[in-house]
This record gives sequence, C-alpha cells and structure tokens, in this order.
Amino acid sequence: MKKRLIALVLALVTLVSSVAMLTACAGNEDDKGPAGDVKPQLDHLNGLNFEGQEINFIIASADGDDYHLRSIYVDEEGDDGDAVNSAIYARNEKIQAMLGVEIVVAAAEDRNIIDQAKTVLLGGSTDYDVIAARQYDDIQLALEGVILDLNTLPELDADYIKWDQEYWASSYIDALTFGNKNFWLTGDLCLRYTGGYYAMFVNSRLYNDILQPTYGNIYDIVLSKDWTYDTLIEMVEKCYLDDGNDKVDIEGDR
Repeated sequence: MKKRLIALVLALVTLVSSVAMLTACAGNEDDKGPAGDVKPQLDHLNGLNFEGQEINFIIASADGDDYHLRSIYVDEEGDDGDAVNSAIYARNEKIQAMLGVEIVVAAAEDRNIIDQAKTVLLGGSTDYDVIAARQYDDIQLALEGVILDLNTLPELDADYIKWDQEYWASSYIDALTFGNKNFWLTGDLCLRYTGGYYAMFVNSRLYNDILQPTYGNIYDIVLSKDWTYDTLIEMVEKCYLDDGNDKVDIEGDR
C-alpha cells in the first residue's frame, strides 16, 4: 500500500506544471487563460483529494543556480512581483487546494544530493517522494532501483501523468527512456528546460579552410539532422595540428 501511495503522490505532483504553464502551446481559443496561455485539461483529477498529504521534494541546489528550487517552490515571501515567481506561487497554491496536498521541500547541494537521497530511501523511509535534480546526477539511483519506473504507474492504479499533454518534453523524455523504463519527467515545469538554450559556435575561418571541401556547408549538416557527436569529434581531429614538438599542448597546437 505504501508503494502504491508513493507512486500516486509522485504522479500527482508532476502535474504542478499544468496549473500555471509558463510557455504557450497550441489550443482552442476557449481554452486560453487571461495571459493567453492554454489551460491544460485536468478533468482526470476531478474528485481526488489527499486530505493534507505532504509531498516531499529533495531538490538540487547550488550557489547562484536556483532553477531547480524555483521550478518547484516559491514561498509567500518569494512572491516578489516577478512574473515567474508569482506564477509559481499561484500555481502551487492552486494545486495544493485542488488536490488537498502540501508541498514540502528540502534542498541539498548538488554534490551530495544522490548520497543523501539514497541513504534515506534505502533505509525504508518515505521522507522523499520526488527528486528534482539533473538526470546525469541521479542516474545512479535508477540503475540501483532506488527510484520508481514511471512506466509502471498504470499497474499501481496511479496513471495520472497523461504523457500526451503538450507541457511534457516528449522527445527529451523518450531520449531518457531505456529498455521501456523511464524514471524522469521534464517540460514546462522545469525552469532550466525553458529558461535557457545551449549553443555551439563555429570557427568559420578554420571550417572553411579545412573542413568545407569534405563536409560542405555545416548548417546544411545540422538542419538535415546529420550532426552528431561522432561528426564533431571527427572534425576536431581533422583540424588538429601539432606545433612540431610532438606533444599535445594548448599553447602551440591548433
């Protein structure tokens, strides 16, 4: 029963992203809220009430990086008029009232969140229901069977996530699924996912002089989805040039 309850709570808590979406998605005009964002369909949650059940998060936190913490929780004092902070605070107030739950957070430094969570969970405690961290930090928990495979939620009568909703990052989630097992969710809920982009810059002079004859236009490679890490490594190796001392060094080598 305990396992089923934890699964149910986990499934429900992932829906905090659905109450106040921070990015717009396509939908019927009748479904739009006052800010123009699309209201997600929550009919499948009608009638659910957990009568004050606490939902306990352990959240990765580091100096100068509050994306994880702010994604999940902003307290009344943190509702400082900033549009994002106010939306998160209002979202949580609404989801807590609607489902009869209380969101409780504990922060941990990135370097010890895994040890802290594993120690607690392997000891049989239910102090943590959800881990909000980076997938490359907490993958060890999945490998050791400490966290729940979300694909088993239907078996636990806790299938409330609704994977087809547009607020989930479906392609990213698919990429993190292995052997029909999935331990992670992300999407509009995560400020890091929606609040920044990674970029790679091209040294056009080197590329045109050395690689263009072999590979053609690099933008065509990217747009055709033929760009891979293997291609990147291959290109870097072709550009490398030793300065004549037969040693790999930063100062003189290209």
